[in-house]
Amino acid sequence: MSEDLRIIKTKQNIERVFLKLLETKDFEQITIKDISQQALIGKSTFYYHYTDKYDLAQKLIHQELINYQQLLTKRLALGLQDHLLVQLHQLSQKLLCLRKIRSSEINVDQLIKQALATALEDQLPATISPLTARLLAGLIFECLLAYEDGSFQQSSSSIQQVITQIKDVFQLIYRPHHP
Repeated sequence: MSEDLRIIKTKQNIERVFLKLLETKDFEQITIKDISQQALIGKSTFYYHYTDKYDLAQKLIHQELINYQQLLTKRLALGLQDHLLVQLHQLSQKLLCLRKIRSSEINVDQLIKQALATALEDQLPATISPLTARLLAGLIFECLLAYEDGSFQQSSSSIQQVITQIKDVFQLIYRPHHP
């Protein structure tokens, strides 16, 4: 059974306000009162949907990670890697905002990398090691972070250049030394 439209809209409003607050305040400074006042709801309405702000943050992160995995899985299954980082970036706006959460209970960066690695492990050939999937997930994650500060220009040639540079570094590191 699907949720009532009013419940969906209330949750979306709470989530939108929470993300907006994260843009201007540290996670630890955000209170349920702040969220309730800006969302124009009572505290009891907030607590009806979420245990606390940590529950809200974890549910938002979880949903965004599911969206990431679904996009990545779908694109890889169809062999559509063109502009994958652009689409992941567009999807990542909420997660990039949620990265501002600094808490011992929630490590957003680790959750993002883990979700990317899981999606990659599920779609890459069995001959590719889980370590390779994790490294690739880390590369994708770093590309997304570069988007955040505006320093990364996405194109297949720039990704290829990064991969070539990494390969060159590994060849230098593991090149046999001849006396």
